[in-house]
Amino acid sequence: MPMPQNLTKAQEEAQRYVDEHGLDRLITKLMNTIIADKPEDPKLFMIKWLGDRCSDEQLQEAGMVRLAKK
Repeated sequence: MPMPQNLTKAQEEAQRYVDEHGLDRLITKLMNTIIADKPEDPKLFMIKWLGDRCSDEQLQEAGMVRLAKK
């Protein structure tokens, strides 16, 4: 995503980080799925949704384990 001309250095660094990690797409997909599914517990849904997109190594690094494979 091209950077607007009037951003501060901190804003540019933040935008670069967001772009580098694809956070806009990831969060947009998460929000669209939550809105479509309307889960009873959105926080639990988000944890599960993100966990499904992590490797076992990433979960372990976060102090979590996968209990069931889909």
